[in-house]
Amino acid sequence: MSTFYIPFKATILNIPVIIYPMKILKDVLDPSRPKALENHLTKLYRQKPNLHSGTYHIAILWAQDSQIMTDIWIYRNLESEETGYTIDCMTFKGSNLYKSEGITASDGLIMLGRETELEELMRKQGYSIDDYINGQRPVLPGKLETQVYWYR
Repeated sequence: MSTFYIPFKATILNIPVIIYPMKILKDVLDPSRPKALENHLTKLYRQKPNLHSGTYHIAILWAQDSQIMTDIWIYRNLESEETGYTIDCMTFKGSNLYKSEGITASDGLIMLGRETELEELMRKQGYSIDDYINGQRPVLPGKLETQVYWYR
């Protein structure tokens, strides 16, 4: 299984984004460049108006064929207290929309499941969406968990 760097939050064009960089990303982006990930995401969001919606996003950044890959999970609106958010996903290779046979790898689904579980638990306990977004990220199992920061 792949591993993630420690996730962090940014606000991009007024949308809160929880960012999960994958370790393979260092193959295509210099981690010592200040704000490299936020700059990449900001440029992508400015180019793609269809990303300007939703309550919050979770972005997974990784690498393929010497290019930055970006999966953006758009948590649109709360369908109901019982069922949670309506969620869409868009994947980009560089800044181009990318279509593939699959939507994500299993490690991404595990992380998204933990994030969604945490949001739902907090919401049902009376916490706000801001409390969730700005709070601690969920603990990930096994080799998904990392103690290494992406240099921002």
